[in-house]
Amino acid sequence: MGNLIKAELCRFRKEKSMWFILLVLLCCSGMAVFLGNYKSAEMAFRNITRDYMPLVIAWAVYAGLAAAGEFSGGGFAYKISAGYSRTEILAALFVHYLLGCLALLFLYPALTTLLCAAVQGVEGSFAYLLYRMAAAFVRSILPTVGIAACLFFLCVLIRKKAAAMGVCIGVTLFTGMLNNSLELSGTPYVILAEAWAEIPAAELLPGILISLLLGAAALAVSLWRATLTEF
Repeated sequence: MGNLIKAELCRFRKEKSMWFILLVLLCCSGMAVFLGNYKSAEMAFRNITRDYMPLVIAWAVYAGLAAAGEFSGGGFAYKISAGYSRTEILAALFVHYLLGCLALLFLYPALTTLLCAAVQGVEGSFAYLLYRMAAAFVRSILPTVGIAACLFFLCVLIRKKAAAMGVCIGVTLFTGMLNNSLELSGTPYVILAEAWAEIPAAELLPGILISLLLGAAALAVSLWRATLTEF
């Protein structure tokens, strides 16, 4: 198991797909900064975190490239032939994918906010802004795990890179629009959107529990599905 995780961490460091996705996100947000859509770094941070869909879509694209690509590229079958169990392989692959999602979760709003601070300045204390950014990142970790686990399950189910990417993006758009139209509360999407706000931790507890249950259920079903599939 340890060797598998080390191999996935090595693959994560060498891959370019996550950095390319981040570059696309930063090009879009950077354009908004230079066009003056954000009047301060605080406004940029609030808007980036409230509008969670670009980030979740980026996770969906990355799922197809990093997770489904392991199945369609033959890496999964090779590791099985090397004597590793499917549980170990899926766990290591999910660690790889989750690290990419967390990197995007941190770098996209952080770099956009710092760019806006350099161009437009800050309204208040820069140190306090950094504290709010760190707090928002910590609050967003568990919702990210839940959403990432669901997208990972879709990749295990489909196993084809392009098809998995398309389905993940479609499901992300549908669930995001459903969440907004029904004005649901306590979902992982809502916690992502409100991560910047100083909401008491008790009010976030239902969403955290939902995220944990979603993540655990998605990973359990992913393992079950993998045991039934020939690679």
